[in-house]
Amino acid sequence: MQADTLTGRSAKFVINMMTRKICTCDLLAPWDSTVLAGALTTERGLNVHYQAMLVGSFLKAASFGVGEIPQQPTYTIKNVVLEKLESVSMMAGDDGAGKLKTKGVLYFKEVETGLVLNRTNCECIAAMFGVETNDWIDKRVTLYAASVRVGAKTDIGIRVKGSPDLSQEVTVEVKLPRRKPVPMKLIPTGRAAIPPPTEALITAGTNAAAQGNAVLQDWWKSLTKTEQASMKATLDADLKPLAAASEPPA
Repeated sequence: MQADTLTGRSAKFVINMMTRKICTCDLLAPWDSTVLAGALTTERGLNVHYQAMLVGSFLKAASFGVGEIPQQPTYTIKNVVLEKLESVSMMAGDDGAGKLKTKGVLYFKEVETGLVLNRTNCECIAAMFGVETNDWIDKRVTLYAASVRVGAKTDIGIRVKGSPDLSQEVTVEVKLPRRKPVPMKLIPTGRAAIPPPTEALITAGTNAAAQGNAVLQDWWKSLTKTEQASMKATLDADLKPLAAASEPPA
């Protein structure tokens, strides 16, 4: 069976899932098989966590690593809003109706689906970027799927791993009602940002370039790799032309 085609038993499974509303997502969107284009397949069909097949309006941990979604995606925060969301009941005999609850939702620049916030993730993001949500805008967060406790059961949920915007590790103690405090370690993720050049470096480079190519080359070799990375753009745009112009005429 092709990854983007549902037939036989797999199709019945999805239909039953959708009609009986056996799911943990807040909203169900129309079925879109293209989401599963990169999913693992076997001779029996798709091999993913069942929640990855419930296409909705919000991010789900089961979708991480499926299709085009990375195992640990990093997204840039676009805005933070409050929305009234319906929690689908999974009680036996329930018609699927749920109560509306107001919850915080993060939306990102890279994807349309948002992240419904819980206490743990709010505490982690606040520890990285501050308690005011306006300070979260344009910051990046790296997410991952983790085993979490939901009442008496264990399920998979989304947790915050850290951010490329962090310069060092941050530890926050998350205190949930009727539970022991849990320390969460947030780490710098992704490639480290290149620091801007200091005024001292720019001045030293300009003085070296004013004496010609040979002096500029010696000065460049004396820099550390971090200093070279911060000065690379200035070297190409300003220092090399200055050094060439400073060479004595042949």
